Amino acid sequence: MRVFAMVHTVYSLTANELSAHGLPGARFQLIREKDGVVLARVFAEGVPLILKLFLDEPSRREIANYRVLRVLGVPTLRVFGQTSRSILMEDIEASPALRLGREEDLHDPDVIRSLAKWYRLLHGRGEEYVRAHGAGMYDEWDLFTEESVDLLMNALGGECRKPLERLKNRFPELRARMDAAPKTLCYNDFYYTNMAVSKDKSEALMFDYNYLGKGCPINDFTNVTYWFTGDETALFLSEYGGMDMSLLELQETISPVIDLVSAVKRGIFPDWAEEAKQRLIADGFGESGEPIVFLETNDLKTDEISLRLDHTFEGDPVRKWVPAYYFDIIAAGGEKVGFCDLRIGHSEGLYYGGNIGYAVDEPFRGNHYAAKACRLLMKLAKKHGMEYLYITCRPDNIPSRKTCEAAGGKLIGIAELPKDHDLRVNEGHTHECVYYFDLNDR
Repeated sequence: MRVFAMVHTVYSLTANELSAHGLPGARFQLIREKDGVVLARVFAEGVPLILKLFLDEPSRREIANYRVLRVLGVPTLRVFGQTSRSILMEDIEASPALRLGREEDLHDPDVIRSLAKWYRLLHGRGEEYVRAHGAGMYDEWDLFTEESVDLLMNALGGECRKPLERLKNRFPELRARMDAAPKTLCYNDFYYTNMAVSKDKSEALMFDYNYLGKGCPINDFTNVTYWFTGDETALFLSEYGGMDMSLLELQETISPVIDLVSAVKRGIFPDWAEEAKQRLIADGFGESGEPIVFLETNDLKTDEISLRLDHTFEGDPVRKWVPAYYFDIIAAGGEKVGFCDLRIGHSEGLYYGGNIGYAVDEPFRGNHYAAKACRLLMKLAKKHGMEYLYITCRPDNIPSRKTCEAAGGKLIGIAELPKDHDLRVNEGHTHECVYYFDLNDR
């Protein structure tokens, strides 16, 4: 009886809302009611429309978000009418121009380019809006607080306690970096089921804007590229242009807390929450102040070269220097031909300075020893749980750029060095080419 009464109420509310849109007596079919949002397919003079009815006040912010995006000229689904409680919009399944996103779209170069263009437009036009109207807007980063860290320590405890304690100790530094990061409009969510694609793939857009709010563009970048391979990520970046990748380490540090707080507050613990928990436990790569466990390196060899360990460095958390391995590059005949090093972990400084350094002695250049050494170092980085790394070089260092390309790197930008970066202060560099390597592809 209670279920029947609830369904009857939803039907009545939907019918009343259609009357408010000037469609009294219109035939409709309920699609679903979930989390206080009702979706119904409406048949008005033979034209299928979608009514999205918001039963709860907090979810009604999506109505205003559609209006904001239209004013800014950011493409959305076509909207035919709005009330204080609902939106009447086009039905994608009946659209002559659009279709719903599919899983294979996440790996389609044309769709990736179109998606990057939509995010570039959202972020570019959202900056001024957030500056003027950002106060009080939803911000995903607001979930990262000292109180939320305490909440997780109490709720999860166990092996999560130490990494959470380290994060709490770093909170003032992390919060300062978050507050200094650029803010714009962010979608703050991503999955192909919330994507519409034009039938010729020249356009793609996201819909469902309940989580649209202010944020740092790197939030959207990590949400979207989570599903991509390294080549697909590089393609997205190339089309988007101008992403500040130095903020990636900050986002990856705080995002497990944000995901876990969201799960704990909702009283659920799905697969994505378990994945966030494992990222939290694995995070740090020696920045915790605890000694790193250096691994066996005798297997770092091919038929052409081997890497002979010279020494290791346990890192310096105070100076934010991560642990590192230092190797001699040995040719097949036993002669030392150069050296290389691997820095374990991620930090803002390493975005500019890179995780790998190398040099080949002049008599032995031209044999691709540096690229071959880089591939071996990537095997070692992967054993330490690293999923990606950077190699950087000066824009005019053509041999090093060729080495990065030969090792499988994707150029994601030429970054201007911060004024206090060691490479600028000590060596006079002003810009670095940043090459991205996805270790999951190896």
